[in-house]
Amino acid sequence: MITRIVRLTFRAEEAWRFPEVFRATTPKQVALGCRSNRMFHEPGKPEVWVTISEWESHAALEGYRTSELFYGTWAQLKPYFAAPAEAYSLEEVR
Repeated sequence: MITRIVRLTFRAEEAWRFPEVFRATTPKQVALGCRSNRMFHEPGKPEVWVTISEWESHAALEGYRTSELFYGTWAQLKPYFAAPAEAYSLEEVR
């Protein structure tokens, strides 16, 4: 399983857009191998959102990252970014 952490910083006046897009796309991500997807808000920074998603495999995550869903979602949100997105993929070590 792969855990993906993404931190998104929006222009303050546009930050409200993210939860709407997140809620609309999460069920579609599940169909591509996403086991869970959670949304967090950074305290005191209403323009900063963080997602933590868990994927069945690295291949499932890469399949999403090369999908029309990903590119369409990114096209919706990217114009409202105030800073580049930060993303990390992690694999649990037991």
